[in-house]
Amino acid sequence: MVAHLDMAIAARVQLQVYLSFFRVMPVGDNWTIAKGVPHPLFGLWSVSWGTLCELLYIPCIYALYKEIGHSCYRIMLWLAIVDVIAILCNSICFGFFLIDGTVFCSRPWFVWIVGCVGLGMWCGACIGCLLLVTYRLFELLIIGRRFEAQTNLLILMATMYALYFAFLTPPILTNSEFNAMFYDPFIGDVPTEVKSKTSEVGRRKKLAVNGPVQIYIFN
Repeated sequence: MVAHLDMAIAARVQLQVYLSFFRVMPVGDNWTIAKGVPHPLFGLWSVSWGTLCELLYIPCIYALYKEIGHSCYRIMLWLAIVDVIAILCNSICFGFFLIDGTVFCSRPWFVWIVGCVGLGMWCGACIGCLLLVTYRLFELLIIGRRFEAQTNLLILMATMYALYFAFLTPPILTNSEFNAMFYDPFIGDVPTEVKSKTSEVGRRKKLAVNGPVQIYIFN
């Protein structure tokens, strides 16, 4: 715990160092023009897909809420709410950043908050899925009642887990040049290994998208 708190303090100090760069070039569109690379198609796809998922979640959340008396549905409802927040940050806001060509210094506080909340909710979704699997295992072992008695406490612990990663660990920051979020805002020269890895990720994205399409066409 002490080590993670030290990381959080170091991250805040690092942010202040980054803010000192703004004395040379003020925050805003100048950074977008100098360092950003707009990706309107990928950004539009990210915003559209995220919006569709959010809309589909509405009837799902309503149905889960009607069954809130059951522990399993209570966990699923909590997980759905966490997913809605995560999609808002990691898909919709991320898509707008790509359309605009945003880098950290374009709008530092907005990018910082989106990164904090997005990371925290992603970690919360992970622990929520683990809770759901654990509950199912307890049911298979016919000891589900022991789990049901502690469901609210476990959900509270999962919430604290998500908030811990959101506010006490370094966030992920959007960089439009590489179509991704990183723990480093890349102010200044970008390490060579980052460029090589992101180019490899780009090739894998194209393969993942084009591969099934080609198989469908030629079969």
